[in-house]
Amino acid sequence: MHRVIATNTASVISDQMTSPNTSNQTETTITADTSIKLESFVAQMGKDKTGADRVVLLWKTGSEVHNLGFNVYREQAGERVRLNLR
Repeated sequence: MHRVIATNTASVISDQMTSPNTSNQTETTITADTSIKLESFVAQMGKDKTGADRVVLLWKTGSEVHNLGFNVYREQAGERVRLNLR
């Protein structure tokens, strides 16, 4: 289980006046556990539409709680390189 911490800060800007009261400006930290149940994971060779060999990763999760998505990495020259660009 991984812990995800997100900090949310809000500010108000107005061209009408400035507020001398800074006590109503707050910062809130939201903490939520990320829980994922992985049911299967498969890496297989395949060809893309141009005929080039590619590795296809397929996974299935049984449940996800507070999950924002997945990033896929591979090690290259001793460094982790993210494969998915979005």
